[in-house]
Amino acid sequence: MGFKIDEEACGARADCREDQTAALEGTSGFRSPACEEEDFSHVRRVAVIGAGVAGLQVANLLHQVGIRCVIFERSAEVGGVWRENYADFGLQVPRELYQFPGFPWPADGKWELFPSGAQVQEYIRRYAKEFDIYECCKLETAVLQVSPKQGASARGWSVKYQTEGLAPAVEEFDFLVMATGMYSSHPHMPVAPGAEVFKGQILHSCTFTDRQVAAGKR
Repeated sequence: MGFKIDEEACGARADCREDQTAALEGTSGFRSPACEEEDFSHVRRVAVIGAGVAGLQVANLLHQVGIRCVIFERSAEVGGVWRENYADFGLQVPRELYQFPGFPWPADGKWELFPSGAQVQEYIRRYAKEFDIYECCKLETAVLQVSPKQGASARGWSVKYQTEGLAPAVEEFDFLVMATGMYSSHPHMPVAPGAEVFKGQILHSCTFTDRQVAAGKR
């Protein structure tokens, strides 16, 4: 079965990328994609936003090469979408196909072939403990603003954050990694015809965390 490349559509997307690049040129922190391989030898301290599976792996790899990092996580625990999600969520593939490099599912655990969300979360927590990632986490900490350092030759980022119960603070970093994932913002709720007259409760799947909410309902 073959397919045909829509050259006109591809060209339009390329033009769009060029327009976006042109709009960013000259702004603070802009790096041209056409430039030669960038030198990151100045990087000694990195900010990672998000303590899900991506952020934790970034922190672990940075530690392995001697780079210090701080993970900012607005929740009270690591795990990202595995910390809490829709009711009865879990892996849709065998656990061996969903594991961190160099960290297989611990043999002392009683894991299902298709682990539940709670089991995946426990596996993630054990990964963070095994590699001492908790030590670099700022939990219950919201990032309020990130901005490039000012100055023609300045490189790096300023991060304004606030830990629950404390006043806002600012720290500077040589590099910034956004690891917030696809589901960190408020869910998009489509407007279905008749929603304005529907008398029941309308939920997004990510807020359906307890099956009892639907008990006895059609």
